[in-house]
Amino acid sequence: MEILFEKTDSLTALIKITLSEADYQERVEKKIKEYARTSHIKGFRPGKVPANIIRKMFGKSIKASEVSSTSADALENYLRDNDIQILGGPLMSADTQNDNYDWENQTHFEFAYEIGLRPPLKPTVDKNIVINKPSADVTDEQVEAFIEQLRRQHMVYEAQEQVPDMPTVVISGSVVTASGKPILIPNVNNPEEKHELFVTNSEGFLVVRLDEIPEHKSIFIGKSANDTVSFDARTLFPSDEQISQVFNIRLEHAPLIQGELVLKIARIAIGKLPEINQEFFDAILGAQKVQDEASFRAKLREIKEREAKIVQKEAMLNQFQDQLLKANYFALPDSFLKRWLSANNPNLSQEEIDRSYESYSDTMRFEMLIAELAKAKGIDVKIADIVSCMNDTNFMQMVRMGYFFMVGMEESLSMNMLKDPAKKNRVDDFARLTLLHKVFDAYAEEMTIQ
Repeated sequence: MEILFEKTDSLTALIKITLSEADYQERVEKKIKEYARTSHIKGFRPGKVPANIIRKMFGKSIKASEVSSTSADALENYLRDNDIQILGGPLMSADTQNDNYDWENQTHFEFAYEIGLRPPLKPTVDKNIVINKPSADVTDEQVEAFIEQLRRQHMVYEAQEQVPDMPTVVISGSVVTASGKPILIPNVNNPEEKHELFVTNSEGFLVVRLDEIPEHKSIFIGKSANDTVSFDARTLFPSDEQISQVFNIRLEHAPLIQGELVLKIARIAIGKLPEINQEFFDAILGAQKVQDEASFRAKLREIKEREAKIVQKEAMLNQFQDQLLKANYFALPDSFLKRWLSANNPNLSQEEIDRSYESYSDTMRFEMLIAELAKAKGIDVKIADIVSCMNDTNFMQMVRMGYFFMVGMEESLSMNMLKDPAKKNRVDDFARLTLLHKVFDAYAEEMTIQ
């Protein structure tokens, strides 16, 4: 076996591996014997198939497989033994692909692998990295607003015959264009295809809350079920975010909603805020989690304070990532990495790879910088650290979904994820996030945090 290493530029290299018959023949013979023991071939007893029959029937494919495996193992060992740090993975040169060989007669083989080289790094963190620390204080006013938000979310609605002039009124119904012409909305799975909306038999659906349109509520007051109300879409809902929310369409499609629309009222209801009592406490936090209003408010403050601290840390980490990259920029073997991405993602077009490459390369740079900073201070990640990070993420999901009754169950969910082999990639993501947290904390005093 002969292995040659040839640098093609500062960040790429070519490794050529030449195999003779002696390098792979033992593996081929071993595999033929294994086939003989395990193959079921008509005319022979199981495990009694002669080796020459196996060689005749499967010899070429076995040889191709074992030669390729020998070459791949040699490459892996060479990289490890010579401490060659690579990016992405090796790419077999096009002219040494398996289909270029005569597997029946050829005994010597040469394989060439392109590799991207990891550049040497010595990242620095100093006072020029300035992190703005958002406030994580929770005021009494914020707690009060949070309680009112929860009360609104748990309103009990009573049907009304007509629209009264009250802020908690909700009106719903079907919507069509005043012109009768449809609005064409791209299909989510195939944007080239479009479907009609806001026409008969394909109406839009709208829920209007009077307290969200106080300046325009007069056009609804006094209306009854089956009445129609005409309105300009952008007068009632000026922003794309509002359009997306009230018509339940994707944000990127919201600009398509323009002009005069007609709402046919189907239902009118008035919402009544729930009393702040044990029934309300149980609905929010779970049965008998608290027994009085003071404990309820204290628990909500605790939730909001934890949420604020997590959001504060997320904001600081985002700033850290941006500034660390700017302060420690380094080149990557971009052309090689794009080809490697293309080879490993055959479903992606070159245009898609080019479009996403900047984000991909920034993520790669950042993870390399974090790894080097961690190495410099001997920082490692323990299971308990990962669980703590997972707990915070589980907590934030509970809060954002309004599942406050689940708060306190974070660690149970985290441990279930750790035990699930199918969630390994997700756990690996948490390990990287945990390392980022620990690196940031370790270098905090070397930055400017204001």
